[in-house]
Amino acid sequence: MDPRDLESVSEPWRSHLVTPLRVGAFDGAAARVARVENGACGDVLELWCDAPDPLRPDVVELRFKGRGCWAVTAVASFLCERLSGRPLGELRGADLAEEVERAGGLPRPRAHVVRLFQRALDEVLAARG
Repeated sequence: MDPRDLESVSEPWRSHLVTPLRVGAFDGAAARVARVENGACGDVLELWCDAPDPLRPDVVELRFKGRGCWAVTAVASFLCERLSGRPLGELRGADLAEEVERAGGLPRPRAHVVRLFQRALDEVLAARG
Protein backbone atom coordinates (compact mmCIF):
# COMPACT_ATOMS: atom_id res chain seq x y z
CA MET A 1 0.00 0.00 0.00
CA ASP A 2 1.26 3.44 -0.90
CA PRO A 3 1.84 5.39 2.36
CA ARG A 4 -0.22 8.26 0.94
CA ASP A 5 -3.21 5.92 0.79
CA LEU A 6 -2.96 5.27 4.53
CA GLU A 7 -4.74 8.57 5.17
CA SER A 8 -7.90 7.10 3.65
CA VAL A 9 -7.91 4.19 6.15
CA SER A 10 -9.77 4.96 9.38
CA GLU A 11 -8.99 3.84 12.91
CA PRO A 12 -8.76 1.19 14.25
CA TRP A 13 -7.90 -0.33 10.88
CA ARG A 14 -4.94 1.99 10.32
CA SER A 15 -3.31 0.91 13.60
CA HIS A 16 -3.78 -2.77 12.80
CA LEU A 17 -2.44 -2.24 9.30
CA VAL A 18 0.66 -0.33 10.40
CA THR A 19 1.36 -2.59 13.41
CA PRO A 20 -0.52 -5.85 12.96
CA LEU A 21 -0.97 -8.05 16.01
CA ARG A 22 -0.88 -11.85 16.26
CA VAL A 23 0.91 -12.41 12.97
CA GLY A 24 2.54 -15.75 12.28
CA ALA A 25 2.05 -19.46 12.77
CA PHE A 26 1.96 -21.48 15.97
CA ASP A 27 4.66 -24.11 16.29
CA GLY A 28 2.76 -26.59 18.48
CA ALA A 29 1.61 -29.93 17.16
CA ALA A 30 -1.89 -29.24 18.49
CA ALA A 31 -2.26 -26.07 16.44
CA ARG A 32 -4.71 -26.14 13.55
CA VAL A 33 -4.60 -24.03 10.41
CA ALA A 34 -7.15 -23.05 7.78
CA ARG A 35 -6.31 -21.42 4.46
CA VAL A 36 -9.04 -19.58 2.57
CA GLU A 37 -9.02 -17.50 -0.59
CA ASN A 38 -11.28 -15.03 -2.30
CA GLY A 39 -10.98 -16.02 -5.95
CA ALA A 40 -12.59 -12.79 -7.12
CA CYS A 41 -9.91 -10.48 -5.74
CA GLY A 42 -7.01 -12.76 -4.79
CA ASP A 43 -7.12 -12.20 -1.01
CA VAL A 44 -5.61 -15.08 0.97
CA LEU A 45 -5.90 -15.69 4.71
CA GLU A 46 -4.27 -18.38 6.80
CA LEU A 47 -5.64 -18.64 10.33
CA TRP A 48 -4.04 -20.66 13.12
CA CYS A 49 -5.80 -21.78 16.28
CA ASP A 50 -4.10 -23.25 19.35
CA ALA A 51 -4.95 -23.88 23.00
CA PRO A 52 -1.59 -23.11 24.61
CA ASP A 53 -2.69 -23.68 28.24
CA PRO A 54 -3.11 -27.41 28.95
CA LEU A 55 -5.17 -26.54 32.03
CA ARG A 56 -7.68 -24.64 29.85
CA PRO A 57 -7.88 -26.55 26.54
CA ASP A 58 -11.15 -24.83 25.60
CA VAL A 59 -9.54 -21.36 25.55
CA VAL A 60 -7.80 -20.64 22.26
CA GLU A 61 -5.39 -18.18 20.75
CA LEU A 62 -5.52 -17.10 17.11
CA ARG A 63 -2.79 -15.97 14.72
CA PHE A 64 -2.82 -15.21 11.01
CA LYS A 65 -0.91 -14.60 7.82
CA GLY A 66 -2.59 -12.84 4.94
CA ARG A 67 -2.09 -11.12 1.65
CA GLY A 68 -4.31 -9.03 -0.56
CA CYS A 69 -6.01 -5.74 0.12
CA TRP A 70 -5.19 -3.70 3.22
CA ALA A 71 -8.34 -4.95 4.95
CA VAL A 72 -7.08 -8.55 5.10
CA THR A 73 -4.22 -7.58 7.42
CA ALA A 74 -6.18 -4.98 9.40
CA VAL A 75 -9.31 -7.07 9.97
CA ALA A 76 -7.42 -10.31 10.70
CA SER A 77 -5.19 -8.50 13.20
CA PHE A 78 -8.20 -6.86 14.85
CA LEU A 79 -10.31 -10.03 15.04
CA CYS A 80 -7.44 -12.26 16.20
CA GLU A 81 -6.77 -9.79 19.00
CA ARG A 82 -10.47 -9.50 19.95
CA LEU A 83 -11.19 -13.24 19.82
CA SER A 84 -8.04 -14.71 21.36
CA GLY A 85 -8.49 -15.84 24.93
CA ARG A 86 -12.15 -16.73 24.45
CA PRO A 87 -13.59 -20.22 24.92
CA LEU A 88 -14.29 -22.31 21.82
CA GLY A 89 -18.06 -22.19 22.39
CA GLU A 90 -18.01 -18.41 22.36
CA LEU A 91 -15.97 -18.32 19.16
CA ARG A 92 -18.42 -20.64 17.43
CA GLY A 93 -21.21 -18.17 18.10
CA ALA A 94 -19.25 -14.97 17.54
CA ASP A 95 -20.85 -12.35 15.32
CA LEU A 96 -17.80 -11.09 13.47
CA ALA A 97 -19.74 -8.52 11.47
CA GLU A 98 -20.97 -7.02 14.75
CA GLU A 99 -17.41 -6.95 16.16
CA VAL A 100 -16.26 -5.04 13.08
CA GLU A 101 -19.27 -2.70 13.13
CA ARG A 102 -18.66 -1.82 16.79
CA ALA A 103 -15.13 -0.82 15.78
CA GLY A 104 -16.44 1.58 13.15
CA GLY A 105 -17.20 -0.73 10.25
CA LEU A 106 -15.44 -1.11 6.94
CA PRO A 107 -15.88 0.62 3.61
CA ARG A 108 -18.38 -1.39 1.55
CA PRO A 109 -15.77 -2.65 -0.97
CA ARG A 110 -13.83 -4.23 1.93
CA ALA A 111 -16.72 -5.94 3.73
CA HIS A 112 -15.89 -9.25 2.02
CA VAL A 113 -12.89 -9.62 4.33
CA VAL A 114 -15.16 -10.31 7.32
CA ARG A 115 -16.72 -13.22 5.40
CA LEU A 116 -13.23 -14.47 4.47
CA PHE A 117 -12.22 -14.44 8.14
CA GLN A 118 -15.48 -16.19 9.09
CA ARG A 119 -14.77 -18.99 6.60
CA ALA A 120 -11.28 -19.44 8.01
CA LEU A 121 -12.53 -19.39 11.60
CA ASP A 122 -15.25 -21.94 10.84
CA GLU A 123 -12.71 -24.25 9.18
CA VAL A 124 -10.11 -24.00 11.91
CA LEU A 125 -12.68 -24.55 14.67
CA ALA A 126 -14.08 -27.58 12.82
CA ALA A 127 -10.54 -29.00 12.63
CA ARG A 128 -10.23 -28.61 16.41
CA GLY A 129 -13.37 -30.72 16.82
